[in-house]
Amino acid sequence: MTHALGYCTPCSGIRRREPSPWLVAGAIVGIADVMKHPLDYAGPLTNAWPTAHGRLREWLIWFAIGAVVAIGGVRVLAIVVTKFDSGPRDERFGQTRAAVSNLSTALDAFAADTGRYPSDVEGLGALCSRPAGLAGWKGPYLQQLTRDPWGRRYVYHLGGPSGGAGFRVLSMGRDGKEGTADDVAGGSDAAPPGPSDRPTMPAQQTDPG
Repeated sequence: MTHALGYCTPCSGIRRREPSPWLVAGAIVGIADVMKHPLDYAGPLTNAWPTAHGRLREWLIWFAIGAVVAIGGVRVLAIVVTKFDSGPRDERFGQTRAAVSNLSTALDAFAADTGRYPSDVEGLGALCSRPAGLAGWKGPYLQQLTRDPWGRRYVYHLGGPSGGAGFRVLSMGRDGKEGTADDVAGGSDAAPPGPSDRPTMPAQQTDPG
């Protein structure tokens, strides 16, 4: 009877134990099953190296904690910077909006008296001193021209924001460039108001610069 682990064959008079065909067939079947379902055997293989597996898991945990702390720190820093920067900035923009509104009112009063807004050449100076030969001028509409909180002159253009018969007046904001997002602008596309629509002039503000 053939042995379970092998069998003997004569070879030059020497008895030698050979692998059993049943054992070889069983090994082939087992290898094929591992290749067909490799994930079923991943657990035992991983558990064979518990120290390496534990270190990897520990490094992943510390990496996750570090990432959370870093992200939280960046957000807190952004909030602090915004808080310290937003106060003065918002105050300056608020002052600028008030100044642009006062200039718009003065320009409407000028137009109600003279029948037109100042030309680009006359500019905002026409609110303080009478342009030569202009009838109906009842100024000064402003005692002096102030600068914006960044120390720049306000910009005036004849013609409304959408190309109407009005005007545009603006501060170029912090960056000092016209047409950017931080501009503070006012104006109107409407035709100059008549005498009956003349606005009441606000009190003159002093120049902050």
